[in-house]
Amino acid sequence: MRFAGFVASLLAATVSSEAMATPSAERATCASSYEQAQRLRRAEELLAARSMLLVCSRDACPDVARRDCIQWLGEVEEAIPSATFAARAPDGQDLLDVRVLVDGAPVPDPLNGKPVQMDPGEHRIRFERSSSQPVERVILLREGEHARSVEVIMAPSAAVSAPQPAPRHEDGAGSRVQVPWSAWALVGLGTVGLSSFLYFGISGRSEQVHDLDPCRGTCSASAIDSVRRKYLVADVSLGIAVVSFAAAAWLTLASRRR
Repeated sequence: MRFAGFVASLLAATVSSEAMATPSAERATCASSYEQAQRLRRAEELLAARSMLLVCSRDACPDVARRDCIQWLGEVEEAIPSATFAARAPDGQDLLDVRVLVDGAPVPDPLNGKPVQMDPGEHRIRFERSSSQPVERVILLREGEHARSVEVIMAPSAAVSAPQPAPRHEDGAGSRVQVPWSAWALVGLGTVGLSSFLYFGISGRSEQVHDLDPCRGTCSASAIDSVRRKYLVADVSLGIAVVSFAAAAWLTLASRRR
């Protein structure tokens, strides 16, 4: 094992001039960081492993350890994954007053567009904003995955987005009138009926003038029936419009309350 070879080299170095020039506490620090870096790297705790490798790659450490640590440091730097965070409003506008937590720990200045380095594996990302509902995302980062984009849409919170009650209109006598939705539905139905009456009435009248009047007394039954059907639909539509408007007016007056 490399660590066993490193320990042996440390023992041999005690009789060399290089080892005599290196304090024993420094040698112990180099050996400890060398061992921990390998253990942390195997456990995929790459951020902590990088910290240990920075220690054992210093010039004060023996050459045999320093060479390994410098090589491993480059490999670990390349393997550390990262992610960028972005939060937007429903209209697509960027939000900057958002707090981001990674696995429960707040990230300083998370929305500056720069990648945030994390260890490989699963992470829970939480976006918090005072006027919006919090949003959580679970991501899986792999070794060597750089600048993974994590974007969320933050909707207004319930307290902000709750619909305001419909205003009540007051008449001169101080009474309040609230038009029910059923009255509006009847007004819509009456409008459709009135439009249908105009369309079929005008269409029937046009057919009568252009098709029936010239052939009065000799017109075909199909032509006569076509005009009659359109007049009938126009009459029914007018009746529906009148009834709908009358019912809407009655519902509106019935909803008036002191």
